[in-house]
Amino acid sequence: MGRIADALAKAEAQGSLDWTARAPSSAAVMPWPTWSTPQDESPSIDEPAPFDAQTMREKLSTLSEEIAVSQSGNSLISEQYRALRTRLLSGNPRQEHRIHMVSSAVPRDGKSVTAVNLSFALAEIRHMRVLVVDGDLRQSTVAGLLNIDQQPGLTEYLRGDVSYEDIIRPTPLPNLFVVTAGRLRGRSATELLSSRTARTVFERFNREFNYTIVDTPPVSTVADVGIIGPMTSGVVFVVRMHHTPEPVARHAIKVLAANNVPVIGTLIVGDDDPTTGYGRRYEYYRDYANGSAV
Repeated sequence: MGRIADALAKAEAQGSLDWTARAPSSAAVMPWPTWSTPQDESPSIDEPAPFDAQTMREKLSTLSEEIAVSQSGNSLISEQYRALRTRLLSGNPRQEHRIHMVSSAVPRDGKSVTAVNLSFALAEIRHMRVLVVDGDLRQSTVAGLLNIDQQPGLTEYLRGDVSYEDIIRPTPLPNLFVVTAGRLRGRSATELLSSRTARTVFERFNREFNYTIVDTPPVSTVADVGIIGPMTSGVVFVVRMHHTPEPVARHAIKVLAANNVPVIGTLIVGDDDPTTGYGRRYEYYRDYANGSAV
């Protein structure tokens, strides 16, 4: 892991935060490094909103069990996502509206689960309006995690088929909203994301929500991250131990730098078992753009 850690350290130097965190996976729960916020930079936040209404509990129970923040209460896993929330808030002492992208080098690194859990953690703060956007138009997963229909979503809006109000959809938390990916139906994701309409709607997201969390395709699969990145404040870069190939991670970091996308932090997920094939899983990455890899 040493060489990939060196690459990520270089990536962190581009951003406004200086941290590398560990997050849980199904294989193991990793401890976070000791970290504290200077007193004069601590954000003012409310206590998390309670999940005590019966209707809310019923709705939360329909979500994927991978959304640990909603399912596990004060478990160690959910607390680690809340620690990620604290790091982001502490890097924004003036409480400015922010759009953060969550991405990875390759598929199956845990970026989508991270994006949704981070959104739920942010939405536990009562005064915040939070939006999670599925910007992975080719291999979308956010709708499945939330157990909602894929349409209408971002693709339908960018095509001009639906209104803005149609795509801002509620979740079980009253201050958390979601924009699903929708269906491409033969259209080019790159073309849609490059449009003036895309830039305008991201500007509106930023005006209307305290935090917008955007799940994007993996950096090394398609060009979409280079298009979405400049519309955001930076990227939380997810790396899965024994899964993310070092050369691909290095290439992803270079792509982010070339597109002037600051890496605001890296999140390391996975276990420490060296027998799980770290650095050997290349076969399905090249198929991502064709929709045959997940």
